[in-house]
Amino acid sequence: VNSACPSVQDALDRYYMNTGFIPAHELGRMRIAFQRFSEENDLYRGQVHEVLTHLCYVPVSEDKATAIAKDTNEFSTLDFQDFCDFCERYQNYEREVVRVKIEEWMSREKDEDYEPDAVTEVQGFLKSMGIISLKDALEEVLELGGLKDYTCTKPEELLRFLAAYRAVEGFTKEDIERIKRIFAACEAEPQPKTAQEMRSERHIKASQLGPGLLKFGGLYCAEHLRELVDKMEESLEGDKIIPVQFYEFLVCCRRLKDMMLTAAAEEFDNLDADEDGLIEGEELREFCKPLGFTLSSAEWEELLEEQGVSVDDDIDFQAAWNFLQGVQAKNGFTQEEQDELIEAFNRFSDGTGELQNLKVQDLLKWIGFQTSVEDVQAMVRRVDFNGNKTMDMHEFLRLMRLQRENTLSAYGMAYGRNRLYARNAATSSEVNRVLEIAGHQPNVLILNQALKLVKDSGDYDEDQPSLSFEGFLKVADYCRKTIPKENRKFAHFNLQEIEQLRTSFNSQDTDKKGWISMGSFLWLLNDTEMQVNTVNGRARTYEQLQRAREAALEASVPMSEVGSGSQVRFLPVVHFVYESVKNHNDAVFHREDAALKAVEFSSEEVGQFRELFGALVQQHKEELQAAADKANEAPKVGRRLSAVQAAQVLAEAEEAMRLQKERELTLGNVIRKLTSVDRVPGTEVVKMMATMGVKISAPLRQEMMERTAQFSDNPENGLDFPGFLQLMNWMVRSNFGNINGAAEKTVKSKGLQAGLVFGKFGHMDTVAVRTRRTLNQDLPIDLDMD
Repeated sequence: VNSACPSVQDALDRYYMNTGFIPAHELGRMRIAFQRFSEENDLYRGQVHEVLTHLCYVPVSEDKATAIAKDTNEFSTLDFQDFCDFCERYQNYEREVVRVKIEEWMSREKDEDYEPDAVTEVQGFLKSMGIISLKDALEEVLELGGLKDYTCTKPEELLRFLAAYRAVEGFTKEDIERIKRIFAACEAEPQPKTAQEMRSERHIKASQLGPGLLKFGGLYCAEHLRELVDKMEESLEGDKIIPVQFYEFLVCCRRLKDMMLTAAAEEFDNLDADEDGLIEGEELREFCKPLGFTLSSAEWEELLEEQGVSVDDDIDFQAAWNFLQGVQAKNGFTQEEQDELIEAFNRFSDGTGELQNLKVQDLLKWIGFQTSVEDVQAMVRRVDFNGNKTMDMHEFLRLMRLQRENTLSAYGMAYGRNRLYARNAATSSEVNRVLEIAGHQPNVLILNQALKLVKDSGDYDEDQPSLSFEGFLKVADYCRKTIPKENRKFAHFNLQEIEQLRTSFNSQDTDKKGWISMGSFLWLLNDTEMQVNTVNGRARTYEQLQRAREAALEASVPMSEVGSGSQVRFLPVVHFVYESVKNHNDAVFHREDAALKAVEFSSEEVGQFRELFGALVQQHKEELQAAADKANEAPKVGRRLSAVQAAQVLAEAEEAMRLQKERELTLGNVIRKLTSVDRVPGTEVVKMMATMGVKISAPLRQEMMERTAQFSDNPENGLDFPGFLQLMNWMVRSNFGNINGAAEKTVKSKGLQAGLVFGKFGHMDTVAVRTRRTLNQDLPIDLDMD
């Protein structure tokens, strides 16, 4: 395959030879793996099992690998010489394990009519060793090993098969050629300038490994790919960056495919109750569900027809895998659904073929999904693997599958909890109520049209009203597609938000003419950042109003309700506010995206910090509410006021209430509500640290407050989540107040494994954050300071 890859005989020698001598070709591969996972020429014990997996040892026992590493030397790390010694020891263990596995496999119980088949035999043997494989690849491996005409029922035949499997990393010739093309398309690492450091073969830049593997595995491998890349993080970014040669790229492709096959095999085995290696065709729908595809009846039936599969067929793992590949190729959608999504993509990508991540929320609203900025960001991060802030059509369809799964989950919860399947439970009013729970608010006309649709399809019993889940999906999806046409007129604001906007507008439309003057409109914006009291501010306001009128027309608002000139009508005001809110949301998106790139936390850790931030926000709100309640308590009886004084106090209170009510009626007040961002003051972070037992002196407190101001976009009001995340990152990296030591002390006092630097902070169950030097397994830390 490649000069660095072993031949079948090279791989076979590892199972037979025990000379205490490592051949040069094996040393070369060992050095490549050692460099990838070591740090400053030292390999931590906690990483040895990753290196063994990289080198295609089978099977790899993490516990045994760690134990052998401990026997190799007394330190927590191994240099390369120690690593060579370790590999010799592990090879002895591997030989013994493989021998035992072969004996167990050959002595297993077989049916009386069992007829040996080489492919079935080696596939079962590999599975007994924890390796999931496909039949088409095994046929080529058997041929490579010269075993085409053998049954592989003898130890020496199984050993030779293992050697051939390792020689090609379990791939077919077609697979390897495709991997070579992908590798060749990746950007090359320039050759070193000195002749001594010149490389004998082409290497690609370390930054190209992830995108290259994504091309190999497809968009649906992204979760596994992140897990794999995280394991090699140190050598792909930061101070120590090592380019990738083809042999290692091939190894990574094998590891990625192993992860994908293993995940699919687990779901297949869960359905294979009698363990005969077969499931029924109708079970393919359940097989796909935990792998990211909850298929509707229409999607299921179309996919079955396209792939020529019947619900009565007996399906082996190869056939199930092939079906899953077909589902992934269509993103689980029907052709009609795909066409609708592609049309929306083209509309918002302006014909460039690339959709900016910032436009995703607008697109989702356009097709009927009310999704928060946070949820959009979470989905985008799962799809935009290369972080280029845009997505092509395939990435967009993958994102829409994620959105579809989230939506189906919400539909399922609303449907199940309200028992629409029961007799007399699905009256029109009850269906409408459940739709509102699921996020839809249809008018009577839309609801009646949706119910007629499911009545005609037989999913709705009108005599004793009950609705099947498939029927509820059809009703909800019809509403999701139909409601936006009306919602677009109102810029996708909900009813409560529209009511707030209308109240503000009507405060100036006292004569109920349906329009307000330009002066009144500017007054409503007086307390915003538009700076309407300046020439430039008014010019920008007029330009935004013109864009809002054009947006209203595009949303099918009649010209009579759009208006022109100095008469400002309500719906253009709605679209005007929408643009302001969208600009704010775009800025929030950019800020969080920049923060996520700046910190050194994993996605899981970011999620845990988000929970912690939410807990601190809630705590701060409760403290503010408690203070307000106390301030509103009836004052103690004091000196009696004179009539004049009492009248003056009353007049002042009435004036304050009038001004407060006036402020609440401005568009600025509405916009502030719509763009509200959760924040925590630095004092709350100080309290959090105290609950951990961290002593914060006056200088440390001053330093932390300065950092809080540095990371905040609005220091007077505290930290938003991106600022909070950057503050946490700084505290970890700088070991602020010896917080890492406090966490380690708690770990030891609880009898847990060391290696973690942060924990519960007195609020969360688990927050496991590594430093870059910490390679031990993350474990939850309980930092309650009783």
